[in-house]
Amino acid sequence: MDTISGRVSGARPGQRIVIYAMSGPWWVQPWPDQPFIPIQADSTWSATSHLGFKYAAMLVDPGYQPPPTMDVAPSAGGSVAALAIVDGVGKPQIAPTVPIKFSGYDWGVRTIASDRGGLNLPYEGDNAWVDPEGALHLRIRKKGISGPVRR
Repeated sequence: MDTISGRVSGARPGQRIVIYAMSGPWWVQPWPDQPFIPIQADSTWSATSHLGFKYAAMLVDPGYQPPPTMDVAPSAGGSVAALAIVDGVGKPQIAPTVPIKFSGYDWGVRTIASDRGGLNLPYEGDNAWVDPEGALHLRIRKKGISGPVRR
């Protein structure tokens, strides 16, 4: 994640900023349950965003309800008073994985959080492993609750 920020001119009372990052689909930032970014008294706004290939910043009216994801870029009109879309900069980063071998295939177990499906998903690399006999183990556990890890 990184900071994204900007300045608004001509905003009306009650309007806010909504940003999307494109990484496959367009994902509302920073999270679906926190989509609105307030405009400060000096007309600036700032928020954290997941990294993407493109970014869309929208000035929206008070009643606007952003979808968690979009398959196409957002557009201005209706409750979207203004829109700016920019390309991301720098080299795209691929999520780190832990390799495991199972059933004749090489697999990558994701080790960092994702917001796929509009939810915050905190992945843990040690929740999937293959034992010495070749059996695959997948564990689901509530964050903060520890248990024995058998390998």
